[in-house]
Amino acid sequence: MVKKSIVLTVYYQPHTKLNMTGYEGEIIILPTSKMLTLICSVSGGNPAPTITWSCPYGQLESTSAPDVTSKRTFPISSTMNGRTCKCSAAQTGTPWSEERTVTFVIHFGPSSIDLTINKSPLVSHDTVTFKCATADSNPAPKIEWYNGKEVVPDAAIKVVGDFTQSWTIRIDRHFDGRKVMCRTIDVNGLHINDFMVLDVKYGPHNTTMFVSPQIIHEGDDVLITCLTDSNPDPSYSFDTTSDQLDGTVIRNVVVIRNANFSHSGNYTCVTRNNYGTHTATVAINIIPRRDIECVGCVGWIVATVMLILLLVVLAAVVAVAILRRRWLTSLLECLRRKQSKPAANGAYENTAFESQNTAVSGQELYEPLGDRTQQPIYEDVDTQNDKSKTEASRNKALKTEPADARPSSGGSEHMYVNKEELNTENEIGGTHTKAEPFYANARALKAILPSKEMRNKRKKRRERQT
Repeated sequence: MVKKSIVLTVYYQPHTKLNMTGYEGEIIILPTSKMLTLICSVSGGNPAPTITWSCPYGQLESTSAPDVTSKRTFPISSTMNGRTCKCSAAQTGTPWSEERTVTFVIHFGPSSIDLTINKSPLVSHDTVTFKCATADSNPAPKIEWYNGKEVVPDAAIKVVGDFTQSWTIRIDRHFDGRKVMCRTIDVNGLHINDFMVLDVKYGPHNTTMFVSPQIIHEGDDVLITCLTDSNPDPSYSFDTTSDQLDGTVIRNVVVIRNANFSHSGNYTCVTRNNYGTHTATVAINIIPRRDIECVGCVGWIVATVMLILLLVVLAAVVAVAILRRRWLTSLLECLRRKQSKPAANGAYENTAFESQNTAVSGQELYEPLGDRTQQPIYEDVDTQNDKSKTEASRNKALKTEPADARPSSGGSEHMYVNKEELNTENEIGGTHTKAEPFYANARALKAILPSKEMRNKRKKRRERQT
């Protein structure tokens, strides 16, 4: 009996499905993630499955049966965004095959940004367009615009594409030297920006002239300076209405040495460049030396007149004070003489005000003694002696007068020498009783009046007191 051996080869499918791990479709943010590893595996099957990759990048690592595993490791880059990677497994001699595919979602910011302008050179009053373009990014970037330190509103910005925006504006001379910038913020909060400093051309503007010194005397050195605002710098030229432009011109300055009256006049500065012309004028007046001396004389004259007026005022004040003192002294002396009244026995009691070396301040110097008689508070020895002599003279004179001319001793009212003394008594003494006046003879009047010797004594006493 013949025996034969038969080797059977049985083909069967893997008992597990193809599996891919390492990426589940999540968002990858650059540059935080750097490397990615994908693993495809399948178990069982006869013959053993073969795993292939359709990824154009990365290194391949494979294992053999019974478990077939294949790894793919590669760096992540922004170019992988939206790309796919496929792992396929198949068996030889059977129709079995499986595959797994992943699509990468990569978030990244733009790698570059570029700011451009559509005109050059820039001239004042031109309308220009700025364009800001960024490299690819996911998601599309947000672009911010800055005009100097101010943020340009979104309404002024035009979106050209996913990665490009533009800003159109009319510029003037104030934009010269200004910084225009656009910037983006990536998914990691990082800024990238691009900017340009504008160079705007414009003609001369705000031309002014300055003269030093401001007050010019004959013989002084004079500097005339012309200043303007322009881009580029202008050329300067000077003209004058004076006899001649006799000075040294150093760019924008005119230097006049030892100025004289002939340099007086209007000086004009003309500034110009390729974009405009502007002028300014200043007047110069040279003061001759004789005028300078005259100005000094006027000052001395005014000072002298002021000093004279001051002295006149002081002299007037002193004179008024002296006259007032003499008038008060005379008034007090007159009142002292007028306010003497006869006593009941025919003698006179002196109730006059004695001249004292005091200022008149409105205070009473006398104290009432009762019944219309007053006694001075202060009396010196000379005053008392004069008073005694005056009373003795008056008593002697009254003895020689007729009976009807002397006052009655029994009456309560006193008679006075004359009407003036009556009125004085009524005003000063406060008595309002009207007595019939009488007129004494000449000898009586002479006795009543102070003697020449007494007047001299009083005069000397007042001089000592003064």
